[in-house]
Amino acid sequence: MLTGARVLGFVAAFAIPLVLIRVFSQTDFGIYKQVFLISTTAVQILALGIPASIFYFLPRDEHDGHRYLVQAIGLLSLAGVLGAMTVLVGGPLLANLMGAPGLLAVVPWLALLILIEVPSSVVQTAPIADQRSILAGSVVAGSDILRAIAFVTAVLIFRTVGAVVAAAALIGVLRIAFFLFYMGIRRMDGSPGPSYESTRKQLSYALPFWTALLFQIGLRRTHAYYVMAAVPTAEFAVYSIGIFQLPLVLHITNSVAEVMIVRASDAHERGDTKSLRETWQMATARLSVILLPIWVGTQVFAPDLFLLLFQEQYLAAVPVFRIFVTLFLLLIVVDHGILRATGDTGFMLRANALGFVVMLVCLPLLALWDVQLGAVTAFILGTVATRVAGLYKVSKRVGLPMRRSLPWRTIMAATGLSLVASGVGWLGGFWLDAVFLRLAVGGLLFGSTYLLLVYAFSLVPREEIRSLLARFRRKRPGAA
Repeated sequence: MLTGARVLGFVAAFAIPLVLIRVFSQTDFGIYKQVFLISTTAVQILALGIPASIFYFLPRDEHDGHRYLVQAIGLLSLAGVLGAMTVLVGGPLLANLMGAPGLLAVVPWLALLILIEVPSSVVQTAPIADQRSILAGSVVAGSDILRAIAFVTAVLIFRTVGAVVAAAALIGVLRIAFFLFYMGIRRMDGSPGPSYESTRKQLSYALPFWTALLFQIGLRRTHAYYVMAAVPTAEFAVYSIGIFQLPLVLHITNSVAEVMIVRASDAHERGDTKSLRETWQMATARLSVILLPIWVGTQVFAPDLFLLLFQEQYLAAVPVFRIFVTLFLLLIVVDHGILRATGDTGFMLRANALGFVVMLVCLPLLALWDVQLGAVTAFILGTVATRVAGLYKVSKRVGLPMRRSLPWRTIMAATGLSLVASGVGWLGGFWLDAVFLRLAVGGLLFGSTYLLLVYAFSLVPREEIRSLLARFRRKRPGAA
């Protein structure tokens, strides 16, 4: 349910860059990407790992857990104020250091966005941790749909980057309003309020996780900042388009990880290694069935996809994109879903630090070959190092040798079926002249062939598929 909601939200949000690149100049679009790169980084840093602590404490203490929500919104509000003040003071200096003078005009809007986005980062965690899947899915999809509507409306009316940032801030206000409403309706009689001891306990979990997250943020973002400082704003716009697919895949993997944390936390609390192992293996098997065909399909259809969606001026992003989507394969290993549930934040810190160091060593060396291709390759190599280390620790937690900790049979089967389906799709569409028709026919053949093969070879158990479909069927009146 949660994955479906995030995919639905992504479909709506996907319209944003398609509209913006047709309204903004390439330089203005580059400024827009710079603003949201900075704001996203700032929000992740200023969140202090507090949203992650909600997933840890609420499943363990449903009644008294309300206090952790109150503490979270209070701490994050303070962090948001601090972040906004820092941007107002240091924003012009950052713009000069990054060689991005276009940022100067939107520094006040950037500060406002950070002020609101930091506390709103906790909004969807509560219904997910409470295992209210329909409500959580509605919040996730609703936020993304409203955000897309607000962005497109702002850019079509005002045609400025500042208006788009203001629209993002407005959606953040609505998210906070929902969170406050949700806290009101979930509060139970006798629920205790915040306290020094519970705040200390919450921060004791959150801050080590946050420290690990800092290295993860460095790994995920440094390559983009490197390119932003090294090339003109218009060329940065091309690079940012080359990594545009990340939100869709992160929606899928984050949904799986969040469910894993809730289930694995319970299994770990009971000392049930078998259930922990089953949760891990099911999640990685399902992700391989989803992510492998996405990777194969993007490699096959990338040029036509970019030509249709982003026009000829962004075709130079295709080589960056083809390297970047290697990440889809690495995201099958959702190691943090287990390690967060088992409290292994210290190990996550070391694994993320390893990946960050690998990326930092590789980045300047590979940039001598090509700034953009070298930057994205360095990012992939750093991620490989982090994932290998995480897989090693997970294998210990679930009681399996590292070589058997992944569902290799499912991975190989999904890879083979994806290649067969992509061949069918390419053969069905390559002879068509129109780009839209090639993609439509080829994509439809690819997707339908793959789904039929998955069903025929039972890569996902058929009873699981039937169970999922049953959730979307209404019972007939009077049905049992």
